Amino acid sequence: MKKQQKTVWLLTAVVIIWGLIGYTLYKRRYPSVPETKRLVVSKSTFKKINESKSFYKVNGEYRDPFLGKYPQNKKVIKIKPKKIEVRFPNIIYNGMIEGKKTASYILTINGQQEILKLGEIFQEVTLIKANYEEATVLFQGLKKTFLLEL
Repeated sequence: MKKQQKTVWLLTAVVIIWGLIGYTLYKRRYPSVPETKRLVVSKSTFKKINESKSFYKVNGEYRDPFLGKYPQNKKVIKIKPKKIEVRFPNIIYNGMIEGKKTASYILTINGQQEILKLGEIFQEVTLIKANYEEATVLFQGLKKTFLLEL
């Protein structure tokens, strides 16, 4: 074979290979769409079947590959918090003493009368706020309002 014949054969092979590559790229870019037949649906109603069957079942009884033991059932115990019953002391709001700068309030707690200012504590009872008509006290985290008694 002469040098020209070899060149011609190589050029034809290159053209054929590049043609195949171009053809595959063209087919991927513009794929052929198959013809679809029109589906004729009758006017009858279809009954919907609602079946939810599992194709597999998970077995929870397996050996742990790291610990080498079978899993143990853990029991969950719910603990209900006990309600703490707080017995409020016997409190009576007797009135208010007003001075030039501050005001004091008269409270009777468990039969003992005491003059308190806002924020003061007597027998674990804290006076939070008060006015002419009512007094609010705090005892073991519970607030309670007492009306003026004469």
